[in-house]
Amino acid sequence: GALVHDLGKIAVDVKVELADGTTWHPWHGPLDQPYRFKYVKGRDYRLHGAASSLIYANVIPAKALDWLSGFPELWTQLVFAFAGQYEHADILGEIVSQADQASVAQELGGNPGRAMSAPKQSIQRQLAEGLRMLISEKFKLNQPDGPSDGWLTQDGLWLVSKPAVDQLRAHLLSQGIEHIPTSNAP
Repeated sequence: GALVHDLGKIAVDVKVELADGTTWHPWHGPLDQPYRFKYVKGRDYRLHGAASSLIYANVIPAKALDWLSGFPELWTQLVFAFAGQYEHADILGEIVSQADQASVAQELGGNPGRAMSAPKQSIQRQLAEGLRMLISEKFKLNQPDGPSDGWLTQDGLWLVSKPAVDQLRAHLLSQGIEHIPTSNAP
């Protein structure tokens, strides 16, 4: 599950064009000629997790899938993880989610261990998880021609503070999380 989590990005986040001008998709098989790619503008940051299910059978041999399917509990978790439904994938889903959170935190220059080692219900963990979700699924970053919620550079992540805080507060409240400040005032 963890190994194929981001695999869906090549199906939905990038457009691959072969040297002959045709579009390549991962289900077409291996690339056998020169190509170029570009990131899809306005892509849905949530889609790649589910899209990995389009590709994993091309990466994991049928014999391995046959063997794994012989372990019903593990197989159920794998199928949910392959589909990006980590909340239903039990311990495997938790492992994949935590690995992804640590990867995102590290990529953004943060301390992945600190935010994720907090108790599950701590406010700092809820804030970190909520912000991570907004960054990966909702915020529009680095938009040169339109409004941007923030910018991701090599130096760090820069967010427009009031809209980011307002959206984080709304997200946490929609999840039933209590004790969230109702204003941005100190």
